[in-house]
Amino acid sequence: MKVIRDYKNLSLSRPVSAAAGFFDGFHLGHRKVTEIAVDAARSRGEGQVCAVTFEQPERGLITTTGEKLSLMSRAGVDLAVVFPPDGEWMEWTPEEFINGFLRSRVRAYSISVGPDFRFGKDRRGDLGTLRKSGGSLEVRVAEMAEIDGRKISSSLIKDLIKKGELKEAEKMLGRKFYFTGSRVRGRGLGGRIGYPTLNFDVEEGKLLPRGVFSCEMVTDLSGAPAGVYGACFIGEVSVGESPRRKVSVEVHLLDCDKNSEERFCGAVLLGKIRDPERFSSVGSLRARISSDIEKIRFDIQNSE
Repeated sequence: MKVIRDYKNLSLSRPVSAAAGFFDGFHLGHRKVTEIAVDAARSRGEGQVCAVTFEQPERGLITTTGEKLSLMSRAGVDLAVVFPPDGEWMEWTPEEFINGFLRSRVRAYSISVGPDFRFGKDRRGDLGTLRKSGGSLEVRVAEMAEIDGRKISSSLIKDLIKKGELKEAEKMLGRKFYFTGSRVRGRGLGGRIGYPTLNFDVEEGKLLPRGVFSCEMVTDLSGAPAGVYGACFIGEVSVGESPRRKVSVEVHLLDCDKNSEERFCGAVLLGKIRDPERFSSVGSLRARISSDIEKIRFDIQNSE
């Protein structure tokens, strides 16, 4: 998938079926929006599918921009226009967004959106604005998605993840929740007590629940599972009287050839084992980790 960030000088040569939205988490509702855009392109028999989305300035987001774009690519999106957190586009009127951007620069013949899509300065544009814009731009709206009688929303999914209710979050995401990040060197405490870990530096804006989790390693930004399991700790390591350190994200692999570790860029969180704890000694931490891993092995074996 081609990613375009220079919206000022954008001028596509081929018409597109567009899907627009913030798409944090790229949950089942968001996927429905892109599916409608893909169907529109196929029914017309020409043009590409273009996602119009926005850089994510907030904290506590379900997906980083890279993760979101990777998930879109797997869903059949051909190119994505990504707006920065700020810029002149924030001053566009709804009409400028429709005529100056969608029609003139993107060459959209169809726009697919969710029922609560807002756009333009001060978010003044809505579905009514799109439908009244006239011309040949076809407006397609995805119905509000529901699971178990609850409307799917990014805010609800965030609450579920924070509470460690990962199975409920998975239903709404249509996939498992995962994180990705760059590999970094840790303090080496895990290795010294017999439980070495892989340490990850995750983007600051990414939502990370706290605690110990069973996990499966992933190999790319779309969360592709590697079939290798582990024990993941997310939180502040607290042992004895030592001061609390910044939040760490680390995984102890259960069974893996050390030569294969470099391919891992993150992990799927499968289930929460416990909340973070403060330990009086390294010995008590070692004993707790041992019992955590025993439970994780049991849970994984019984889920297969």
